[in-house]
Amino acid sequence: MQPMNQTSNYRWIIMAISWMVYLIYNMERLSIGPLAPFFKESLQITNTQVGLLATANTVLFALVLLAAGWLVDRFGVRPVLLAGSVFGGITVCLVYFSSNYQGLVIILAFAGLGYGCVFPAISKALLTWFPAKERATVMGFNQAAVNAGGIVAALLLPAVALAWSWQSSYLVVGIALIVICLVFVVLYHEPPGAVMISVGSPGKTGNRSALRALLKSRDLWIIALAGYFLSVVEFSSINNIVLYLNEGLEYSLLAAGGLLAITQAAGGVGKPLAGVISDRWFGHKRKPMFLIMATVSGIACLVLGSNLSAGNWLVYIMMVLIGATALGFGGIFITMLGEMAGPGAAGFASGFLGTIMALGGLSGPPLYGFIVDATGSFAIAWLAMGGFAVACAVLLLLVREQKSNL
Repeated sequence: MQPMNQTSNYRWIIMAISWMVYLIYNMERLSIGPLAPFFKESLQITNTQVGLLATANTVLFALVLLAAGWLVDRFGVRPVLLAGSVFGGITVCLVYFSSNYQGLVIILAFAGLGYGCVFPAISKALLTWFPAKERATVMGFNQAAVNAGGIVAALLLPAVALAWSWQSSYLVVGIALIVICLVFVVLYHEPPGAVMISVGSPGKTGNRSALRALLKSRDLWIIALAGYFLSVVEFSSINNIVLYLNEGLEYSLLAAGGLLAITQAAGGVGKPLAGVISDRWFGHKRKPMFLIMATVSGIACLVLGSNLSAGNWLVYIMMVLIGATALGFGGIFITMLGEMAGPGAAGFASGFLGTIMALGGLSGPPLYGFIVDATGSFAIAWLAMGGFAVACAVLLLLVREQKSNL
């Protein structure tokens, strides 16, 4: 494959529209936490069942990611993103007609299919449009849109729910999602000199060999497991901070939503900042920054597990630290695996990475909710999250980081 022209100024337009797609899609994906009190009151469900709503939103997302990543490598970014975004947007709109827990679970599950196509498409678009010297910074900035989506969700969706209904919140998001993804499809084109590669087609034995070598890599699986552990902390935090602050520390719903927004904002700053540090201070090495973020996240969770009281200044500091690290590690994680894969399998690698993070989203929130329901203690749940973050850090010590293949 010939090197791509990654110096075109059009790459900044690609980054801008990719950022907006991520922001709006993640308003839906991160809606469970801000709307959790409304779900509990309207649907009469437990903390564990609230966690299972996040799991439902992630199940089909996780299952479709690898196939979607392969399709992106085979057919390109635009057709896969178009199909996924239109399907996902329409499905999200259908939540407006949901009035029971079972129906909501089914609809949120199918909404995950759409994001399963969008995630590897956007990741490959950025990996192929930007050179190595900018890549971690740009991926971090783009991943900050996840947190920006969480901020908007935390501030906007409860307000819409109070004014009309929680179902109306999803109608707003679904319509916005369809519109922004159509804009992306109109404006996007492949980078100059790009070549579509099918990682599984006949005659592409070199690329099949590269994919096979990737899947046999010891370091790939260690990084993946480490990413899974920190994803458990990420999604458990996102989906339970409002409940923790409201029920555990007796903050008002508006104050709890505001603190969740601050936590998301910290993640939004943490992602591009981690990319800048990785690119400029660590010489394009990703492991040191990843390790720092896992360690700090673990410390913050353990502090929250020490039975802090309402109004304690440590609550605010720990929320910021969790945001900057557990909610902020995605850009480094994506860059690390994407560079390991190389250009021919970048879409597949993004799908694989997304699957790992989705598994954290599947298991983390209901596990956190189950611990709270079983013990009556949010502190014990935070201690468990601290254990996952520490496990991530220990695994990263075993990784042998190699030179980028992309």
